[in-house]
Amino acid sequence: MECASEKYACCEILCHAELTEEILAEYIKTTVLDEKLIERTIDKIYVDADGRITLKLISGAII
Repeated sequence: MECASEKYACCEILCHAELTEEILAEYIKTTVLDEKLIERTIDKIYVDADGRITLKLISGAII
């Protein structure tokens, strides 16, 4: 994950919302869930007791 964060850290001009939009656009373009894309863009994965999955993107957005 550090590598993924470093990739986007160099782009200080982008605010969190813009970075989130970029990340989500990458997911919209893909037809198959790609492990490398997940590693580059997801900071944490949370699974609730009821099985609900929540993702924290490297931009800080929680979806």
